[in-house]
Amino acid sequence: MKIKIFLILLAFNSMWSTAFAQGKIVLLNGKEKLFKSAEIKGEVIEYQPQGTTKPGFKKLDKFDVFSIVRDSTGEEIIYAPDTVTGEDPTIAEVRDYIIGERYAAFSYNKPANFVTGLEVGVISGFALPIFYGIGVPIIYSVGLSQFTPKVKAPLKHNYDEKSGVFSTLPSDSVVSNIHLTEAFAAGYGK
Repeated sequence: MKIKIFLILLAFNSMWSTAFAQGKIVLLNGKEKLFKSAEIKGEVIEYQPQGTTKPGFKKLDKFDVFSIVRDSTGEEIIYAPDTVTGEDPTIAEVRDYIIGERYAAFSYNKPANFVTGLEVGVISGFALPIFYGIGVPIIYSVGLSQFTPKVKAPLKHNYDEKSGVFSTLPSDSVVSNIHLTEAFAAGYGK
């Protein structure tokens, strides 16, 4: 009797773990898409997003994807630099670029940009005629986008490669595991 219950529990556990087996697709812009299943079909990657009950698949262009990380097999690098021209960045440089983008999204926060943008939008909406009031926020946004943030050393966060999560360093520690490379700075500025 006990063996029968054990085998039933073992079968249920294996079905449960495969039902929720998942992974993530890491895009070149630093974003991640969680999936239940993913498959490479030529120039397209078809995946079923995690959390959806619809039976259909979504598609991504293979050239927008850096890697596919599966829980069961690990990371599969999709990005392949063009070796003929030699102008494409290496895999390590693209990885640093993506980490730079993620680091900026995690740590770069300028509340003054939100406040001034709100003020410009409200004031131009009330003070100027409709035709001119629409253009002022657009000009403000374009002008603000001309300034890229600079990486300030020392970095105050560590990066966990496996989980893709940043953790804040203690205030007395200034040694981060993130390498400040040119690719990281470019990703941070983007």
